[in-house]
This record gives sequence, C-alpha cells and structure tokens, in this order.
Amino acid sequence: MTPTLADEVEEFLDLAAGGRPRPAIAQALGLLDAGNRVEDLIVGLLAPAQREAGLRWQAHRWNTAQEHAATAVIDGVLGALALRTPAPSSARGAVLVSCVEEEYHSVPARMGVERLRADGWDVTFLGASVPAHDLQAFAASTQVDAAVLSCTVPLYLPGATRAIAALADLGIPAVAAGAGFGDTPRRAAQLGASGWIGPASNPTAVLAGLPDAVTGVSRQPDEEAVQLELHAEELRDGAMDEMSRRIPAMSGYSAQQLARTREDLAYILRYLGLAVDLDEPSMFEDFVAWLAEVLGARDVPAAVLDESLEIVAEVARSSGLIRAASICTSARLVLAGT
Repeated sequence: MTPTLADEVEEFLDLAAGGRPRPAIAQALGLLDAGNRVEDLIVGLLAPAQREAGLRWQAHRWNTAQEHAATAVIDGVLGALALRTPAPSSARGAVLVSCVEEEYHSVPARMGVERLRADGWDVTFLGASVPAHDLQAFAASTQVDAAVLSCTVPLYLPGATRAIAALADLGIPAVAAGAGFGDTPRRAAQLGASGWIGPASNPTAVLAGLPDAVTGVSRQPDEEAVQLELHAEELRDGAMDEMSRRIPAMSGYSAQQLARTREDLAYILRYLGLAVDLDEPSMFEDFVAWLAEVLGARDVPAAVLDESLEIVAEVARSSGLIRAASICTSARLVLAGT
C-alpha cells in the first residue's frame, strides 16, 4: 500500500514536539521531491499536525512548551517550502495577509500565505496581531487587490470588524479566513467582509470571485454587549466573590489558581458579550464546551464550571443583562447534556 501524507503526520509530530526543525524540514522537502505539491503538504501534513498539537495541549497530553515547539517547527517548515515556491505571477494579483488585532495564532495565516504564493499570488504577510489603523496605513502605502484577515479565536472578532472597516475606507476588499469566523459565511458577512475562505474553500477561487465594489457594513454594537464590556471588571469581581462563598474548594486555592480562575471568568464574560453582540448563542456554547474539556483534562470538576456559569448568569441578570444571563443558562443546559 502506498503511504499517504496522513501516514507521515505522526512521525512529523514527534520531530516537531521535540523542537527538531532540521529533520522535520528534511521530511517535508523529501515529500515535496517525491511529487507532492506545496499545497498538498500544507493541507495534508502541516495543518493536521497543527490541529493535533492543539488537541494534545487541550487534552493535557502535551504541555505549553511542547505545543509551542511544534508550532515553531511547523513555521520553519513553511519557510523552507517558501524557498521552493516560484516567483509570483503578475496575472494573479497582489494580496495583503494579516492576523487581526489580538490574534497571535499566526501559523494558520502563514499556511494560507504559502498556499497563495504557490498558486502564483504576490503576497505580503504582516504577521500576528496588527491593529486596524496600522493595517490601514500599510495598505494605503501599497498596491494590493485584496486583503485576507486571519482570525483563529472568535474572541478577537472585534479586531476583524475594525480591520474590515479600515480597509473599506480605502476601497480594498477584505476576505475573512480562519476558525474564528466559523464554518459558514455568516460571521464574515455580518462583519462586512467581501469574501470568506472556509475550511474547504479554494483561496484562489474566493479571491478571484470578489465583487468589484467594496460596500462594507456600518454596524452599531449591541447595547447590552456594550454594557457588559463596560462593566466586565465589576461583573467579574462580583462573580469571583460569590464563587468564593459557594465553592468550598476555592478556600484552598493557591494565588496562581485564583489568578487563573479570575482569568477564566474574564474570558467567559468576553465570549458572552460577543455572543450577545453577534446574536449567536452557539458561539458561547462552543466556548463553554471547549473550556469544560480543557478544565476537565486538568482535573477541575465539571461541577465547578457549572456552578461558575450559574453565578455569572445570576450576576448578569442582577445587572439587567437579561440576554447574557439567558445565553449563559442555555450553555449550562448544553453542557449538562454532553
């Protein structure tokens, strides 16, 4: 039976987790020389390896250092593949690629960059977490046909909103890409993007099919979401105090555990505000399911998260944030059914 790229992933991950870029690059270039295209290697080897690295961290099978080592090796392999990519074709066009503000997961964007370059596009990559005003200034100084905005974590979609608006002011179409935009075009369209590169999309086909005119979307944030953001610190502290009273185990928490709990509450409130703003309760439910798995793998009882969500819902309701409280309660029901 002829080996496939899927058969190579485990060996590649062993090299990547050990922080061994040279043999990992040699493996990838060997597969390239064997007849695989750059796109084949990105889609069939590097992307699955990156996903698996994240899942192993999530399941507490790998620590942060191992996951970061693997990511760094994957980034190095992408650099090696870039050296094998021919010069861009003038017939394709010029594209700017950037991660939205606060988004530091740059490797998925880099994978998209190298796929586009391998397909003949002239690509400028700005890297991780670029503020909208800086993106706009850079775009204004260059000649680009479109910009691709990468967002891996939904929490950073507000940065995408600002970037899309900044590019629209220049008449540059923005294309949404990355897991943060979800599995359908809904979020991209809601935020005003001209196009969406989904999990199964052909990036070149999306860019080639962009509309001539850039209209953008002038959207006002939801008032309840604004109030939640304005009072997030107060809500977090109120929830933290109530948790200390109702969860006996917290009396034995170390300073680090208390800081982590406070951090988790801040994330819960930010996701809750985003779900309210975009009218998408499932976004919060997905986050809660992910958080439950992360905490469970680290021996935090499911009851602690459930109690925390109940308290957040109560604090939100007492502050007049009715939709936020309802979304939080619904997420508890979904969590109970898993």
